[in-house]
Amino acid sequence: MLETKRLLAAAASPSRSAYVARLRRAFLLRVHPDRFRTQPKLIKDQSSLIQALTDRLGEPDFLRYITPTISLDHYSNTPEEKNTYHQQQFSIETKKGVVKTSIALNESPSEILQSMAQLCNFPSPPLPPQQPILSEQSFGIDYKNGQAQNTEPDLFQYLRYGGHARRKKRQSQNTNLIQFLETSGLADDVKERRLNRINATSAAHVARRLYKFPSIDGTRLGWSSASMAICLQRLTALHDEHHNKLRTTSFYPFRLILSSDEFQRKVDLWAGEIRLNPSATSMQWLSILENVTDRSVQTLKTNQQMLKKNLAIVEEMLQLRVVKGHTSDAEDYFECIRRLARQSEERITETEVDSLAILSNKSSLVIESDQACRRGNLRKNGSFEVSTSMSIDTIRSTISRYANKSNEILNAEYRKKKESSLMIRQATNEFGVKVNKPSIVSYDQLLQCLAMLLEKDDPEKDDLRRLLAGHSIGISTGLKLHLSDDGTIMIPWRNVS
Repeated sequence: MLETKRLLAAAASPSRSAYVARLRRAFLLRVHPDRFRTQPKLIKDQSSLIQALTDRLGEPDFLRYITPTISLDHYSNTPEEKNTYHQQQFSIETKKGVVKTSIALNESPSEILQSMAQLCNFPSPPLPPQQPILSEQSFGIDYKNGQAQNTEPDLFQYLRYGGHARRKKRQSQNTNLIQFLETSGLADDVKERRLNRINATSAAHVARRLYKFPSIDGTRLGWSSASMAICLQRLTALHDEHHNKLRTTSFYPFRLILSSDEFQRKVDLWAGEIRLNPSATSMQWLSILENVTDRSVQTLKTNQQMLKKNLAIVEEMLQLRVVKGHTSDAEDYFECIRRLARQSEERITETEVDSLAILSNKSSLVIESDQACRRGNLRKNGSFEVSTSMSIDTIRSTISRYANKSNEILNAEYRKKKESSLMIRQATNEFGVKVNKPSIVSYDQLLQCLAMLLEKDDPEKDDLRRLLAGHSIGISTGLKLHLSDDGTIMIPWRNVS
């Protein structure tokens, strides 16, 4: 009962780390130099702002704001540290256009975040923690006559440089979390990867606006953000130089896919995708983009409207959500949904439809290719799997056969998801981190990993609070600690030593 109350209390408190991470991303994207590439005079100010703000967000007072378990009462930046930052002039893109403004980086974290939030139309930042949970002694710092006396490496060094001032041996650093966090240069590596991710996101935003793509997907490449940013800048440069050769002014609703895979259709009027190989030359990209005309765009819109209409009929008949599987060809899926819609309408007019078992609102039907799915079955995640050639009666029979089992799986998954949300909030408030769950990680694995972190003894928790404050952590299925492309610290779910 006591543990449940503690989890509920953690869930009720606002997550400062998650708020700062979201606001930081939104703000940096709005002021990124890529948005002002046609105004060279502004680029220098924008670059200076991003560098200064990134450094400011890594200062001790910001990290203590993020971490409720670090005292805010006795620590403050020295005058020398405050003088490092000043009023920063910059421009920001808003709905009303480009606005010139400034931000005082020598103010308190709450005031800086409030200024950023107003410019981004964000809610006000959470209030800083009022009462410290840990004493100064927990950080190895004594106070005598109002002066801090260090009994171990300075707290500021821990927060800024990841604690590598201890110069511990780097043995087993990929299996021991504290040793990994104390690795020399880790903080700089995280900062660089975060900026690379912002650069890639900004480059994608610029390309989307030029071509009017609803989205650009390069995840199949497995490239780093730095490499992806360069690739997307090529796409932007291509538009700047050859936009008059394109046969349409807007590619919407086509999505752009960057992939090294071979496709039969570079321009897919059923999937709504334009597929470019990043290893191709800019002229080869242009030859593909030139194939898209206003008529192509209109054909795609017509196909999408027909698919949406037929999909609504099928989902009404089956009482669950229908999605396309990875192995199903887009045209085959389109024809399958049209055929199933026609069969559903015929069945409704001819006879009274037998009711299906009541399904969870999370239930879904995945339609795969005939080669990947020979007969209807139930997946481990509780979704139904059928092939494109199956009739509406066969699909209904599959749903009826596995309905109860599907409900059991989905209800159990929902309970684990709620429990995971509570534990994520607890870990966020305990260590001042943002917790990410990759899709390949199960809720059981997430719960096991976070439980091991939260059950550590107090001395280890003290170290983790100092070293993790302001970072993002993710749960991985691998065996080694490592950094992800966006600077997230990936922790194996099996063992957190």
